[in-house]
Amino acid sequence: MAELAGEKKPVNFWEMDYHTALAKAKNESKPLFVMLTIQGCGPCKRLEEEALAHSAIQSFLEPFLKVQIYADANEKNAEIAKKLQASGYPTLVCLDGNEKVLNRWSGYGGVTEFALECAKAYEEGKIPQPEELKKLVEKVKKNSS
Repeated sequence: MAELAGEKKPVNFWEMDYHTALAKAKNESKPLFVMLTIQGCGPCKRLEEEALAHSAIQSFLEPFLKVQIYADANEKNAEIAKKLQASGYPTLVCLDGNEKVLNRWSGYGGVTEFALECAKAYEEGKIPQPEELKKLVEKVKKNSS
């Protein structure tokens, strides 16, 4: 699997309310990246410590408003998780401002796999891809053929 160059950076970019983030996304014509999680989720913690702390991943997520929802925090969050079809944790969903799903995936398979899922959301949302993400996708396609 292709490696992604980068360094660790603090993860301090979360919006904490889904409806506020969605309204902002719609108003600013931006896509939304939603991380559905629960307290004590090991794969969720690894995702945050490895992929979301990776400078390249943070760069790939730059066009998105980012919201983190703890499905086990309250009934409102549990309803959002159900609405977004969380099928385990973490469940990651990229949406446009009208809540059209651009990509949805569950679990954590590493930094490169996360980047490739981001690429699918870029493609579906017709968002111009960063050059480094394009190169990674091409490298992976080349290596798998």
